[in-house]
Amino acid sequence: MAEIANLNLKINKSESDLEKAMLALGKKFYSNVQGTLPEEYKSEFGTIEKIKADISEMKVKIAELKEDKETEE
Repeated sequence: MAEIANLNLKINKSESDLEKAMLALGKKFYSNVQGTLPEEYKSEFGTIEKIKADISEMKVKIAELKEDKETEE
């Protein structure tokens, strides 16, 4: 049982390392193809840009709510 648990821990770490490496690769690819976007990636890039815009809007809303709360105090 201990050997199975040890192997599962190693698998989890390897999967985490793989995810980090793939994320780094994706970020590098994303930054390198800005402006020269291959057609087959337009949908994915559109999704990324939409999510980034949504995040920005939410951050602005949070800042506004914090500002409103401070003026109430």
